[in-house]
Amino acid sequence: RPADLSAVFGAVRAMECLSVVGVSNLGKSATLRSLTDPMVQKQYLGDEQSDYLFIYIDFNQMLVMSDQAFYELVLRACIDALREKEPDGQVLGDVQDAYRGLVAPTSAFEVPLSFAQAMATIGDRLPERVVFLFDEFDGPVAGIDGRVFLNLRALKDRHERGITYVTATNRRLAQIRSEGEVAEFIELFEHHVLYISMLAEPETRRFVARFA
Repeated sequence: RPADLSAVFGAVRAMECLSVVGVSNLGKSATLRSLTDPMVQKQYLGDEQSDYLFIYIDFNQMLVMSDQAFYELVLRACIDALREKEPDGQVLGDVQDAYRGLVAPTSAFEVPLSFAQAMATIGDRLPERVVFLFDEFDGPVAGIDGRVFLNLRALKDRHERGITYVTATNRRLAQIRSEGEVAEFIELFEHHVLYISMLAEPETRRFVARFA
Protein backbone atom coordinates (compact mmCIF):
# COMPACT_ATOMS: atom_id res chain seq x y z
CA ARG A 1 0.00 0.00 0.00
CA PRO A 2 2.47 2.70 -1.09
CA ALA A 3 -0.16 5.46 -1.09
CA ASP A 4 -1.25 4.61 2.45
CA LEU A 5 2.34 4.36 3.69
CA SER A 6 3.21 7.69 2.07
CA ALA A 7 0.28 9.31 3.88
CA VAL A 8 1.25 7.78 7.23
CA PHE A 9 4.91 8.73 6.95
CA GLY A 10 3.87 12.21 5.84
CA ALA A 11 1.98 12.59 9.11
CA VAL A 12 4.94 11.14 11.02
CA ARG A 13 7.36 13.64 9.49
CA ALA A 14 5.03 16.45 10.56
CA MET A 15 4.51 14.79 13.98
CA GLU A 16 0.75 14.96 13.44
CA CYS A 17 -1.55 12.42 15.03
CA LEU A 18 -3.21 10.15 12.47
CA SER A 19 -6.25 7.88 12.70
CA VAL A 20 -6.18 4.88 10.35
CA VAL A 21 -9.72 3.59 9.78
CA GLY A 22 -11.01 0.48 8.02
CA VAL A 23 -13.16 -2.60 8.53
CA SER A 24 -11.68 -5.70 10.16
CA ASN A 25 -9.14 -7.72 8.18
CA LEU A 26 -8.55 -5.01 5.58
CA GLY A 27 -4.89 -4.59 6.56
CA LYS A 28 -4.70 -1.91 9.26
CA SER A 29 -2.56 -4.02 11.57
CA ALA A 30 -0.21 -5.09 8.79
CA THR A 31 0.19 -1.45 7.80
CA LEU A 32 0.99 -0.31 11.35
CA ARG A 33 3.40 -3.19 11.93
CA SER A 34 5.19 -2.38 8.67
CA LEU A 35 6.05 1.05 10.11
CA THR A 36 8.45 -0.70 12.51
CA ASP A 37 10.30 -2.42 9.63
CA PRO A 38 13.73 -0.77 9.17
CA MET A 39 13.58 -1.36 5.42
CA VAL A 40 10.23 0.41 5.14
CA GLN A 41 11.45 3.24 7.37
CA LYS A 42 14.53 3.67 5.19
CA GLN A 43 12.39 3.82 2.06
CA TYR A 44 10.08 6.55 3.38
CA LEU A 45 12.30 8.43 5.84
CA GLY A 46 15.70 8.10 4.20
CA ASP A 47 18.52 9.60 6.26
CA GLU A 48 16.00 10.74 8.88
CA GLN A 49 15.22 7.14 9.85
CA SER A 50 17.39 7.29 12.97
CA ASP A 51 15.50 10.37 14.19
CA TYR A 52 12.39 8.28 14.99
CA LEU A 53 11.48 5.53 17.42
CA PHE A 54 8.34 3.57 16.53
CA ILE A 55 6.58 1.73 19.37
CA TYR A 56 3.88 -0.73 18.29
CA ILE A 57 1.15 -1.71 20.78
CA ASP A 58 -1.51 -4.35 20.01
CA PHE A 59 -4.37 -3.71 22.41
CA ASN A 60 -5.77 -7.18 21.82
CA GLN A 61 -3.07 -8.12 24.34
CA MET A 62 -4.74 -6.22 27.19
CA LEU A 63 -5.52 -8.75 29.91
CA VAL A 64 -8.51 -6.75 31.20
CA MET A 65 -10.19 -3.57 30.00
CA SER A 66 -8.91 -1.13 32.61
CA ASP A 67 -6.73 1.94 32.80
CA GLN A 68 -4.01 0.02 34.67
CA ALA A 69 -3.96 -2.70 32.00
CA PHE A 70 -3.71 0.00 29.32
CA TYR A 71 -0.78 1.71 31.04
CA GLU A 72 0.94 -1.62 31.69
CA LEU A 73 0.77 -2.71 28.06
CA VAL A 74 2.04 0.64 26.75
CA LEU A 75 5.00 0.70 29.14
CA ARG A 76 5.83 -2.94 28.41
CA ALA A 77 6.01 -2.07 24.71
CA CYS A 78 8.19 0.95 25.53
CA ILE A 79 10.57 -1.21 27.55
CA ASP A 80 10.87 -3.74 24.70
CA ALA A 81 11.62 -0.94 22.22
CA LEU A 82 14.18 0.67 24.52
CA ARG A 83 15.90 -2.65 25.21
CA GLU A 84 16.42 -3.01 21.48
CA LYS A 85 17.66 0.55 21.07
CA GLU A 86 19.76 1.10 24.20
CA PRO A 87 19.97 -2.07 26.32
CA ASP A 88 22.05 -0.43 29.06
CA GLY A 89 20.63 3.09 28.91
CA GLN A 90 19.47 5.13 31.89
CA VAL A 91 16.16 5.96 30.20
CA LEU A 92 15.38 2.25 30.06
CA GLY A 93 16.21 1.85 33.75
CA ASP A 94 13.97 4.74 34.78
CA VAL A 95 11.06 3.46 32.67
CA GLN A 96 11.50 0.00 34.20
CA ASP A 97 11.37 1.53 37.69
CA ALA A 98 8.13 3.32 36.78
CA TYR A 99 6.74 0.08 35.36
CA ARG A 100 7.38 -1.74 38.63
CA GLY A 101 5.52 1.01 40.50
CA LEU A 102 2.63 0.67 38.08
CA VAL A 103 2.18 -3.11 38.32
CA ALA A 104 2.67 -3.23 42.12
CA PRO A 105 1.32 0.12 43.33
CA THR A 106 1.11 1.08 46.98
CA SER A 107 -1.99 3.13 46.20
CA ALA A 108 -4.37 3.76 43.30
CA PHE A 109 -2.75 7.16 42.80
CA GLU A 110 0.59 5.52 41.99
CA VAL A 111 -0.77 3.89 38.81
CA PRO A 112 -1.31 7.04 36.70
CA LEU A 113 1.64 8.74 38.40
CA SER A 114 4.04 5.97 37.41
CA PHE A 115 2.78 6.05 33.83
CA ALA A 116 3.14 9.84 33.68
CA GLN A 117 6.68 9.65 35.04
CA ALA A 118 7.68 7.02 32.47
CA MET A 119 6.19 8.96 29.57
CA ALA A 120 7.82 12.20 30.74
CA THR A 121 11.15 10.38 30.82
CA ILE A 122 10.63 9.19 27.25
CA GLY A 123 9.47 12.60 26.01
CA ASP A 124 12.10 14.65 27.82
CA ARG A 125 15.21 12.52 27.52
CA LEU A 126 15.09 10.49 24.33
CA PRO A 127 16.71 12.24 21.37
CA GLU A 128 14.40 10.47 18.92
CA ARG A 129 10.89 11.51 18.01
CA VAL A 130 8.61 8.82 19.44
CA VAL A 131 5.71 7.47 17.38
CA PHE A 132 3.19 5.35 19.29
CA LEU A 133 1.31 2.91 17.03
CA PHE A 134 -1.96 2.07 18.80
CA ASP A 135 -3.41 -0.98 17.03
CA GLU A 136 -6.83 -2.54 17.78
CA PHE A 137 -7.62 0.67 19.62
CA ASP A 138 -11.42 0.37 19.49
CA GLY A 139 -11.72 -1.45 22.83
CA PRO A 140 -9.73 1.00 24.94
CA VAL A 141 -11.47 4.02 23.41
CA ALA A 142 -14.87 2.53 24.21
CA GLY A 143 -14.12 0.95 27.54
CA ILE A 144 -11.58 2.65 29.80
CA ASP A 145 -11.58 5.75 31.97
CA GLY A 146 -11.70 8.97 29.95
CA ARG A 147 -8.97 10.44 32.14
CA VAL A 148 -6.47 8.15 30.39
CA PHE A 149 -7.08 9.96 27.11
CA LEU A 150 -6.88 13.36 28.75
CA ASN A 151 -3.43 12.36 29.99
CA LEU A 152 -2.43 11.27 26.49
CA ARG A 153 -3.61 14.63 25.13
CA ALA A 154 -1.60 16.47 27.78
CA LEU A 155 1.46 14.42 26.88
CA LYS A 156 1.11 15.36 23.21
CA ASP A 157 0.60 19.03 24.08
CA ARG A 158 3.76 19.02 26.20
CA HIS A 159 5.86 17.18 23.59
CA GLU A 160 4.28 18.45 20.40
CA ARG A 161 7.31 17.74 18.23
CA GLY A 162 8.61 14.81 20.25
CA ILE A 163 5.65 12.44 20.63
CA THR A 164 2.78 11.52 18.35
CA TYR A 165 0.13 8.81 17.95
CA VAL A 166 -1.06 6.69 15.04
CA THR A 167 -4.23 4.74 15.84
CA ALA A 168 -5.99 1.91 13.99
CA THR A 169 -9.73 1.42 14.52
CA ASN A 170 -12.71 0.00 12.66
CA ARG A 171 -14.61 3.30 12.94
CA ARG A 172 -13.66 6.93 13.33
CA LEU A 173 -12.70 7.66 16.93
CA ALA A 174 -15.58 10.10 17.44
CA GLN A 175 -18.04 7.40 16.35
CA ILE A 176 -16.72 5.09 19.06
CA ARG A 177 -16.83 7.64 21.88
CA SER A 178 -16.80 11.40 21.93
CA GLU A 179 -17.87 12.73 25.31
CA GLY A 180 -16.00 14.74 27.91
CA GLU A 181 -12.34 13.99 28.45
CA VAL A 182 -12.09 11.63 25.46
CA ALA A 183 -13.18 14.43 23.11
CA GLU A 184 -10.01 16.44 23.81
CA PHE A 185 -7.88 13.50 22.74
CA ILE A 186 -9.97 12.88 19.62
CA GLU A 187 -9.50 16.51 18.57
CA LEU A 188 -5.92 15.60 17.72
CA PHE A 189 -7.17 13.37 14.90
CA GLU A 190 -10.21 15.28 13.65
CA HIS A 191 -8.55 16.48 10.44
CA HIS A 192 -6.08 13.62 10.10
CA VAL A 193 -8.01 10.46 9.13
CA LEU A 194 -6.77 7.87 6.64
CA TYR A 195 -9.33 5.39 5.31
CA ILE A 196 -7.15 2.45 4.41
CA SER A 197 -7.30 1.46 0.75
CA MET A 198 -8.06 -1.87 -0.82
CA LEU A 199 -5.08 -3.77 -2.21
CA ALA A 200 -4.31 -3.03 -5.83
CA GLU A 201 -4.45 -6.00 -8.20
CA PRO A 202 -0.68 -6.62 -8.32
CA GLU A 203 -0.53 -6.54 -4.50
CA THR A 204 -3.48 -8.93 -4.30
CA ARG A 205 -1.80 -11.35 -6.68
CA ARG A 206 1.44 -11.28 -4.66
CA PHE A 207 -0.50 -11.89 -1.44
CA VAL A 208 -2.41 -14.83 -2.93
CA ALA A 209 0.82 -16.30 -4.31
CA ARG A 210 2.49 -16.12 -0.89
CA PHE A 211 -0.59 -17.60 0.79
CA ALA A 212 -0.77 -20.45 -1.75
